[in-house]
Amino acid sequence: MNRTIISLALIILLFAACKKSNNNDIHLNSDIMVVNTAIGVPSIKVNASTANNFTYLKATMVNYGIGTFYYVPRTNFNVKVVATSDTTTFLVNNTFKFNQILYTLYIAGQAPVYDTLFRAETNFPIIKTDVTIPPSADSVVNIRFVNLSPNSVPVKIVKITPVYPPVTPSQNVTTTEVDNLVYKGISNWKPCDARITGTMTSRAYTFQVQDASTSAVLATFSFTASSTNRFKNVALVIKGLQGTTSGTNAFGLFAVNYF
Repeated sequence: MNRTIISLALIILLFAACKKSNNNDIHLNSDIMVVNTAIGVPSIKVNASTANNFTYLKATMVNYGIGTFYYVPRTNFNVKVVATSDTTTFLVNNTFKFNQILYTLYIAGQAPVYDTLFRAETNFPIIKTDVTIPPSADSVVNIRFVNLSPNSVPVKIVKITPVYPPVTPSQNVTTTEVDNLVYKGISNWKPCDARITGTMTSRAYTFQVQDASTSAVLATFSFTASSTNRFKNVALVIKGLQGTTSGTNAFGLFAVNYF
């Protein structure tokens, strides 16, 4: 009788432990991609951790034109961002509501007014890599555009695609990917063909940032869809100051790789 009671008690304890473990396996945290596009800020440091021993001295730097993943608890949470050169002044000191899996926080603007763009990634493309994908569905580098140049006019993005196999004379296909993208505007994700056929090792594209009103080319960016980014999501971020053609603040684009 006693052995039966003890056995039942052990079963109940094991069941409770398993249940607790399973609950802990559920996403209790959110992932947040923090991207530094702040003009004149070479690097930032981010307090987006629940660690009690966090210090800006130990925090990793997020350089200009770079995005880094952090995790935060799935609740209302205060995110603090400082410039590496001045950890006493906050670029961001806001409480955000985290109730989904993935977010992006862009640090933008220019001194003395810095800006943020906080986005819940509700329509993030989920690419299955654990199944066999037919060649016809091999167009799975998803791209979107973000305009974080604080002085830019509304822009449109034009994609120039070389014809393959090459023909003589050379031919390109030109398509408008985004039209009238204003400052702090974010486009939808769109698939970019990454199919590798024949002797191809990658697919190369040229993206032009054009004035939405005049079609004047403001910047160009070469993007290669290759084995390193197939089946991934890439944000192309417009950075710098329009009219600046050299130096750190040069108007242009950089890539932020998700997964």
